[in-house]
Parts: sequence; C-alpha cells; structure tokens
Amino acid sequence: RVAAVDLGTNSTRLLVADIEDGRVTEVVRRLAITRLGEGVDERHELLPAPIARVHAVLEGYACEAAELGAECVLAVATSAVRDATNGSEFLHELGERYGWRTRVLDGQQEAETTFRGVTSDDRSPPAGRRQRLRATVDVLANDNATPNVSTEAVTAFAHGTRSINAIAAAGAVLAFS
Repeated sequence: RVAAVDLGTNSTRLLVADIEDGRVTEVVRRLAITRLGEGVDERHELLPAPIARVHAVLEGYACEAAELGAECVLAVATSAVRDATNGSEFLHELGERYGWRTRVLDGQQEAETTFRGVTSDDRSPPAGRRQRLRATVDVLANDNATPNVSTEAVTAFAHGTRSINAIAAAGAVLAFS
C-alpha cells in the first residue's frame, strides 16, 4: 500500500492505493482547496498563510495514510512550488516533518502526468451502451507572468458529439478568461 500527495497551486490531494501486478486499486482519495500558490505570481514566494493551510491539511493526510498502512508516501509539487524562490525549502521541510519522499515536477512532467491522470478511466460502458466519448480540455493561465502555462485539465464524458462540442467551447472560454 502506498500514498501520493499532490501539492498543487490550488488544491492538496491525497491518494492511498494498493498496487498489485501493475494495477492500482484506490483505497481513499481526498481533496482540499488550500491555494498554496496564493501570491506566488506577485511575490515569487510561498506565503506563510497558504503554507499553514497546506500543513493543516497534511497533518490529517499523514494520520490517515499511516492508519491505512501506507508503506511509502510520495509528495509531488507542481507550479506554485516550482516557481517560488522558497519552494525547495518548503519541500525539504515537508520531507523532514512527515518523513515523506518529495519531488517537484517540471512543466512538461506536470502536463504529461495531468493528462495521463484525467484520461486513465478504465471503466467499461454499461451493458448495451456504446463507448463514451471523452473530451479533455487543457485550461491555460493567460497572464503576463506565466503565459500559456497549463493549470488544470478538465475531462468530461458524453454520449453525443453535441455535448463534446459544448464542453470544448466551455473550455475555450475558460482558457481565455
């Protein structure tokens, strides 16, 4: 049994899973909105309040992972930690405090990992139903500091192309707003 913690710009996630024969079986999944990236674009550092919010969530995640018997925990950080001047210090302290392995993904790794995550649905369609269509829309940040940086990927499923087109249109609006 293993656990993964995703330290994102806006959310902090926990996944505890069993791995057997290359297959991942989810045990528990958690998400908390922590806004770790608050102020990073302006000040280029992780601020005390967002760090405190993340640690408040991580305390619970650490307890839950231990209670569920996770043998290894990997905490993975993305753009907020990568872009902050104190990001590596934050991750080092996190590793020391919780005893977790830590890693920062570069932009390409973050994009690839996000895409693999949102497109890894191995569920079969219900009996008698056709395979569902899937639309994945990459929502980009569009500011002067980080033009065209992927921040989120939105995936939706539908049974008709009209729904897929509506999802794609909504994604385009989000990308440029």
